[in-house]
Amino acid sequence: MSDEVDAVAPRDEDAVRRSVEHMAMMLADMGFPRMPSRVLMTMMSAEETSLTAGDLADRLSVSPAAISGAVRYLMQMGFVVREPAPAPAGTTTACPTSPGTA
Repeated sequence: MSDEVDAVAPRDEDAVRRSVEHMAMMLADMGFPRMPSRVLMTMMSAEETSLTAGDLADRLSVSPAAISGAVRYLMQMGFVVREPAPAPAGTTTACPTSPGTA
């Protein structure tokens, strides 16, 4: 038995971004709006359980207004919910809905 712990390879963020864009393109090809597709796939691939609009805008290199519209659409579809963020005050986060809650 070895005392050595198996090392976990670091996450390849470029590969994650490419995968997000590929999956979003597939959703868009099926008729799902492009920006909500990108936001949903970014959230699904994130290591965090929720992301702020600023986080999403930074990761996707888009404006916060684009994120706001996409999150609003995803909320109407039941894919995400908005929750108050612990800090700073007035910040909200979006997180995927739990299965069966939408």
